[in-house]
Amino acid sequence: MDKATAELRQDGHADIPTLATPRLLLRGWNEDDIEPYVALCGSQRVMSYIGGGRPLSRDEVHERLGRIDPFWAQHGFGLFSVVQESTGDFIGMCGFSLPTFAPQIMPAVEIGWRLAENVWNQGYATEAAAAILDWGFATNDFPEVVAIVQRNNIRASHVVRRLGMVEGMAMSVGPTNVATTLYRLTEARWQEAARVGR
Repeated sequence: MDKATAELRQDGHADIPTLATPRLLLRGWNEDDIEPYVALCGSQRVMSYIGGGRPLSRDEVHERLGRIDPFWAQHGFGLFSVVQESTGDFIGMCGFSLPTFAPQIMPAVEIGWRLAENVWNQGYATEAAAAILDWGFATNDFPEVVAIVQRNNIRASHVVRRLGMVEGMAMSVGPTNVATTLYRLTEARWQEAARVGR
């Protein structure tokens, strides 16, 4: 795969690009993001449709944060920190991952997001994901990007449809066989949507 590179620096961090949207900055992670991300992942409402639907402990969050920069260095893509441009506040994450928990669709690249509850229903997930899809299709040789949405997650279903993703098969994923729906977005469909004014 012809992809962007993000090698680890001497400080152990990857050189993650910064993307700007009208209301957001999508950037690499820093120390100031840790505590708000711990709080975000500790929220039952935020985590209710993610994985097994349970909040994460501080140690679990730190373990996952420790994977972000090495993943970027290996693959040239990954998860961005999402910051509200007007305030500078960290409000969540959005980006690409490899959905190895769903081996039936591998190889695949998944887009996902996790935002603080106080910024829900303001279009931030769609805004962040659209900018990251633009960047991803432009800098990586992705034939398509997928999203895996739990069956009763209405908010996420609305976001993927606004992004132009096409509903695919129903499938069960993970050790607890969570019911999900697979959505797909080809590069050709994304570029065509851009030409007609998305």
